[in-house]
Amino acid sequence: MTAATGAAPTMFERLLRPGRVSPRDTLLDVCFLAGFALLLMATGLGLRDPWPADEPRFALVAQDMLRSGDWLIPRVGGDLYGDKPPFFFWLLASAMALTGSMRIGFLLPSLLAGIGATLLVYDLLRRARGREVALCGAFRAAAHVPVHLAMRHAQIDGVLCFLTTLSLYGLLRHALLARRPAGSSPAGRSPDSA
Repeated sequence: MTAATGAAPTMFERLLRPGRVSPRDTLLDVCFLAGFALLLMATGLGLRDPWPADEPRFALVAQDMLRSGDWLIPRVGGDLYGDKPPFFFWLLASAMALTGSMRIGFLLPSLLAGIGATLLVYDLLRRARGREVALCGAFRAAAHVPVHLAMRHAQIDGVLCFLTTLSLYGLLRHALLARRPAGSSPAGRSPDSA
């Protein structure tokens, strides 16, 4: 029963669990969000080969790294490939080596980047605005069609999205949520109003 109306809680209220801020509730949220992001972004993982326009080339660059052992300079078919940073190919090659499969390995970095970006959004919003807002914001970030489509392909966009989110997470967490010395206040507010 909801306190305000005396009626049974709605499905939305059961999902959000308003007012609950225990570590267990946070862990439940993280598991739910990771599962939701996995459902959206990992459906069909390992069921397809790289397809045009760029995925076959990126997978070949990573395979060349694995075969040759030259992880410093990306090559495709023996020719230098300087169009993308080597870090992206290191991730692809590492995932292929760990899984032993090109069909899974070439998509794994984007999938993990998508889940990571979703969880970073959740954590920052939870610290800044509360658990309920964080759950809604992270759910929206994961369900945003261009985001989850980018995370389903072996493009550099998913990894760049994660790295950009990580850098903004660090900046905003420091700027907005860092502990301040006693008596100081953010942006001209009095200490009493915070």
